[in-house]
Amino acid sequence: MSTTLTLPAVQTDDATATEMRLKLLVFHLGADGVLINAVLVPKDKAGTFASAVSSAVNPNNTVRSGSTLVSTSESFAVQAGSDKADFLFVVDDSGSMSDEQDALSQAAQDFVAVINNSGFDYSIGVITTGYDSVLTQHDTDFPKLLTPAEGSDGLTELENRLVAGTGGSSTETGIYNAETTLSAGGDAADEGMPRQNSSLSVILLSDEESQYERRSTDGVAFDVANNVFVTEGYTFHSIVEPYDAEDSQYDDLSNETSGLVADIENLLSFEQFMTDIADAAGAISSQFGLSQEPITTSIVVTNNGATVPRSLSNGWSINEGSTRIVFHGTELPAAGDEIVVSYRYAG
Repeated sequence: MSTTLTLPAVQTDDATATEMRLKLLVFHLGADGVLINAVLVPKDKAGTFASAVSSAVNPNNTVRSGSTLVSTSESFAVQAGSDKADFLFVVDDSGSMSDEQDALSQAAQDFVAVINNSGFDYSIGVITTGYDSVLTQHDTDFPKLLTPAEGSDGLTELENRLVAGTGGSSTETGIYNAETTLSAGGDAADEGMPRQNSSLSVILLSDEESQYERRSTDGVAFDVANNVFVTEGYTFHSIVEPYDAEDSQYDDLSNETSGLVADIENLLSFEQFMTDIADAAGAISSQFGLSQEPITTSIVVTNNGATVPRSLSNGWSINEGSTRIVFHGTELPAAGDEIVVSYRYAG
């Protein structure tokens, strides 16, 4: 089946743009078919219209004919530690990464720009895929680094860690190394990562598939459905080569833990990807999940009685197809706050 779209005619006073950003979501509706929502905006305006774009493609704003709209409110008492988010980067340092050093540098810059605007109490660590002993990474203790106290100086440190070079082992075991360092007796675990009441996001950057069995005990295969990431609620994100997906465990683990997958060769996508990772971390740590699927344009959020704006910079947002309210920047709630979310849903 093919469909022809007729776009509006260009007006003489319309602004022009050479680079655009397309947001396209496809949702399967069972026997009712599929729902396709798409929005196209100039790249330089994507940040300005981010909330509007998210609302436009959100399937929860599409209501079946004949549905009854129900109004409701839900209250949440903010617990201590809800603003904590920990991040563990796992970087491929093998010889094949010689063409990806710019990607690693770009990832560091984009991530720091996002995380410094997130309002999180955060901590970041970096390990590599290729070292033979977790305990000898960089010949030091586990590098737990870049907290808000470091400020802009943290960019240099994180970039130095992420641009790990190409002198590492050709046996790339990103999942195994992350699993080991996070388990009892591992470097990350000994350093207290993840912290109590904190979410943990693992971010893997590699141009090769996982070789888990090359280092696991007796060559035991990795079980995507039963592992420390799944049982502990850690989110695993993958920045990898698309053509390795068929043979890779990285994207499979991302799918299993509701993580995200991006192309390591597409530098233009990194800024949005890092924003999405921060959003996902906020969703985990804030825990403001609604009991119904809201019509997102109807949502009103208050914190201690004061209205919170809808904003990806300093406010709240809700991801497409999600029921979870995420807070950002200066509007991130503190322990003891009372959040009230009023909205309508299709009954």
